[in-house]
Amino acid sequence: MPVTNRANPVAAGSRKELAVVLLAVLVCACSSATNATSQASPSPSPSPSGLATAGTVAATIPGMGAMTTADDQYGVAADDAATWVYNGETGVLTRVDVSKNSVVATVTLAKGCQKGRGCGNVALGFGSVWVANEVDGTITRVDAATNKAVATITISADAAPMVYTTSTAVWSANYLTNSYSRINPATNKVVATLSNHNSAEAVTEMGSSTWLCDASNTTSLTRLDSASYAQQALVDTNVSGQPYVCFNLASTAQAVWVSAVGDSGTQLERVDPTSNKVVASFSPPGGKIDERGLVTGGGAVWIVDAAVGLERLDPQTARPAASLALSKPAGLAYGAGSVWVMTADGKLTRVTPAS
Repeated sequence: MPVTNRANPVAAGSRKELAVVLLAVLVCACSSATNATSQASPSPSPSPSGLATAGTVAATIPGMGAMTTADDQYGVAADDAATWVYNGETGVLTRVDVSKNSVVATVTLAKGCQKGRGCGNVALGFGSVWVANEVDGTITRVDAATNKAVATITISADAAPMVYTTSTAVWSANYLTNSYSRINPATNKVVATLSNHNSAEAVTEMGSSTWLCDASNTTSLTRLDSASYAQQALVDTNVSGQPYVCFNLASTAQAVWVSAVGDSGTQLERVDPTSNKVVASFSPPGGKIDERGLVTGGGAVWIVDAAVGLERLDPQTARPAASLALSKPAGLAYGAGSVWVMTADGKLTRVTPAS
């Protein structure tokens, strides 16, 4: 069963550092019981030895603003019309036209970064861009047609929310208040709160189920029926007897993908929705998958790893199939047939996947 809900006493430190601390507590307990011009890349970046090249750099688009704090990351989301980047240090949401590879609009929002706390993320859905602000505990809705903020939904000042969309709802994963908030996009109101989810971190949808990712529960992946939100399963994310807790989620038509963190680093896990079990896992060469570096698209699973760059994984085995060297990745999205990687110097790199 999930751990009893409690207020998280830690108000500082990165989300991943908090998860590792909380994981250690669990293990102990268990053992004792701005328009910019796009710049085309002259040549593909090299692939690390032994792997095929994951793709070619089609464009490098500057102007998103560099990150000055190592733990801060960009919110990035993409579809067939635009790629959106939120820089929480400046509070600016940038729209990149995917047909032009250039910045076409900026929206000034509240600053979402705070030293040691991280930044908000971005999700797309219901004709809008949804931006989470970790500092003030709000979700801002931006109309994708007008590039204007049209609503702000207050979750809680101490929630440290992350925002996700499914086919029927907008979700706020409230890390510091151990809950998920379901938002009705028709009214911009919170219509339900799910408690007892210690360090609520991420949401994804697969088929008729909604999956919730907790960063400090012993069974850290929860499966819900998307119609009734009744619990269908709890998934054990431990690997080979070692404790790992969920930190990020993505899904394909065949599986749910979990980025899980433990004492020895991170694992990418493939969860079979038939058995509700982890059936394959992979530990990246650098021992760390970027916190927001997991997406699916184009029939593949994509991660960014600081030691390698961009990696494309086999959707059946979870093993790396191809890679592309990119320095200091700090955000990842898939859209318009491309992989979009933010780097800490404020540039957005568009990668055309290899066939």
